[in-house]
Amino acid sequence: MVKTISKRIIRLLATGLIGSVLFWCPAGAQSGPTVAEALVRAHQARLPDSVVIQVMGLALDAGFGRSAAARTIIVLAEAHQADYDLGPFRQRIEEGIAKRIEGARIAAVLEARLQRQMLVSDRLPHDKKTDAPVYQAAVVSLSDALEMGLTPLDVDVLVRRAGDAPVAMTAVAGEMWALLKQLNFNPTLTDRMLSEGLAQRTLHPAWRNFPQIVVIARQKGVPDEETAAEALQSLGTGGAPADLLGRLGFTGRNLRTGPMGKEDDAANHP
Repeated sequence: MVKTISKRIIRLLATGLIGSVLFWCPAGAQSGPTVAEALVRAHQARLPDSVVIQVMGLALDAGFGRSAAARTIIVLAEAHQADYDLGPFRQRIEEGIAKRIEGARIAAVLEARLQRQMLVSDRLPHDKKTDAPVYQAAVVSLSDALEMGLTPLDVDVLVRRAGDAPVAMTAVAGEMWALLKQLNFNPTLTDRMLSEGLAQRTLHPAWRNFPQIVVIARQKGVPDEETAAEALQSLGTGGAPADLLGRLGFTGRNLRTGPMGKEDDAANHP
């Protein structure tokens, strides 16, 4: 196995990109894993060479230090071994580089994201009937909810409350909860809505737009209690957030433009 790993490192070094990171990248903070150690971990996790080479190329062009580049590869290796979609991780890398964020900070963001997804995976039941992409999408969604303000304890409460509800609905509930927390929405009202939606299995993806309706309603002087009461009625009958608009005196235009007057419809919130 050592020979196999060594051959792989030699092959990657031959691309020139990895060699540049190993020998010519600015020193920066040199504590932490080495690039060679990262390549070994990538091999163990069966992370494709194409991914390693591409990410190392991005790291080199962006001026990552050796340790930051190694940490980035190790996160991708760990995520790949856990069968996580690498898309969100690579997106963070590209966004960070585009914003000229230093490599060490980008690596730290990736490590934090990996920890959040592992935390969710440890708590979210994985029914064999649930397709892997659906489950992984729920893991990503709940990880985002943690980043937006949910706590690990909140996730525990949510999973218990969800019972055998589809994981996709659990994810929607998590996103709603996090956003309503940011809006300082009454926790008791939030609890009642999420419990109703999960119990009735009516918490469909469109309910991600509910926090936006709360903002619009507040701007129009509608009390949160009234908005929550209308939401409970819709959740109890299998309705959608759009159903609330007419009852609250709004039009579809209010939801499409959003609180800041910009197009912000469901198509922008997959």
